[in-house]
Amino acid sequence: MKKTALLIVLLVSCTVFCSEMDELFTYLEQNKLFNGFALAAKGEQIVFHKAFGCANVEWDIANSLDERFEIGSVTKQFTALLVLQLGQAGKIKLNDPVGAYVPEIAPRFKDITLHQLLTHTSGLPSPFDTLPD
Repeated sequence: MKKTALLIVLLVSCTVFCSEMDELFTYLEQNKLFNGFALAAKGEQIVFHKAFGCANVEWDIANSLDERFEIGSVTKQFTALLVLQLGQAGKIKLNDPVGAYVPEIAPRFKDITLHQLLTHTSGLPSPFDTLPD
């Protein structure tokens, strides 16, 4: 978590100094602190885009800009932000049941509210709860 926060701060700071981004991420890569992509844009123009480190450390496969990764839980923050923005704009209500927006959802889930989904209080089981040890 600390590395992620540091990286986000570095990315935000470095967009002003795009000429130094390659040097920064090369340093992070060489010190085994970063594997992934770095991208900086000004408006709609991409000013820096490069892959660093390994896509697969075990097999020593280098990263490329065509590599695809599972992003896991990273999307939760973006989804929550968008849902909250829709709520603030009056386009949805957080206390509405999911069934109001997704009518084809299974009947047992129709009464779960958007707020419950956002706060992880819906009572839905984790799919990982059923995995064997």
